[in-house]
Amino acid sequence: MSALAEGFEQIDIFTVLREINDIELIEKKINGLMPGSKISTATCEVESENKFIVVRSCDFEELFTSTDSALKYIKSYFEGNKKSASSN
Repeated sequence: MSALAEGFEQIDIFTVLREINDIELIEKKINGLMPGSKISTATCEVESENKFIVVRSCDFEELFTSTDSALKYIKSYFEGNKKSASSN
């Protein structure tokens, strides 16, 4: 077995590209969210409620008081998944 293959798991490029596209879409639309509206992507859903931004995916549901903190969480979550997948 080659040294390159030991200890690494292959990352699906299509999943990575979909996550990047979803993050870009959320970045463009998140500041225009009105209460009751939402952004739905393949990887997660971002919904505006009266006082909170709700971010949902298959793995989590989190509440945020600002769009900046919600976006920061989304980015770190997906980047963290990529890092953990590549370090297995």
